[in-house]
Amino acid sequence: MKIKSVIFDLDGTLYDNSALPLLVILNSPGRLRLLAAERRCRKRLAGRCLGDNPEESFLEAVSLESGIERSEVERWFFREYLPLQARLLKRRFKPRKWVVPLLSRLKAEGVRLACFSDYCYIAEKLEALGIDPEIFDLLADAVSFGGPKPCAKAAAKVLEILETTPQEALFVGDRTDTDKRSAEALGAGFLPADAVPDKLNGFGL
Repeated sequence: MKIKSVIFDLDGTLYDNSALPLLVILNSPGRLRLLAAERRCRKRLAGRCLGDNPEESFLEAVSLESGIERSEVERWFFREYLPLQARLLKRRFKPRKWVVPLLSRLKAEGVRLACFSDYCYIAEKLEALGIDPEIFDLLADAVSFGGPKPCAKAAAKVLEILETTPQEALFVGDRTDTDKRSAEALGAGFLPADAVPDKLNGFGL
C-alpha cells in the first residue's frame, strides 16, 4: 500500500542533537534540579497515557520529582527551558542535509507530513533550524496528545488528524525505544533517521 503520510520526529531526527543536552546545562545556571527532574519524569512516564489533562499531569510529576512548586515548574518549562532550546538551535545547529529537499519533494507529491515530538514549542524550534513549519500538515507534541512517546494514544491521534491508516503511515525517527515503538504500537511502518533518504523507495516514496 502506498504511503500517504510521513511522521517525522524532531530532535535527533531532523538535526543532530547530540550536543544539545550539555549546551542546555551550561546555559542553565541554578536549574540543574529542574533539568534532572524533567529528564527523570520523561523517562519514567515514557509510553504512559496521562489521562484527560496530560500536560498538567506531566508538570505535576516534575513538580513532585523536583520538590519545586508547580507554578514555578510551568514558568521555567515554557519561559526558560523551551525558549533556551530554540535559541541554541538557531545559534549552533542546522538541519540534516536531506531534510529540506525531502520535505519539499514529499509535499509536492501530496504526501501528508507531520512533525511529532516529545516536546512542544515545535514551530519555534523548526524556525530556529531554518525549516518552515508551514510545510507540515500537523505539528504534534506527544504529551499534549496523550502522553510521552511511545504512548499509543498520542500516536493514534496523529494518524486520526492526518486521516491516515497505520498501513498508509511511515514514522521516521532516531530512537527505537520511542519512535519505533510508537509506530509498532499502531502497526505502522518505521524508518530510522540514519537510513533516510536511501531506503525511502522501499516504502513506495
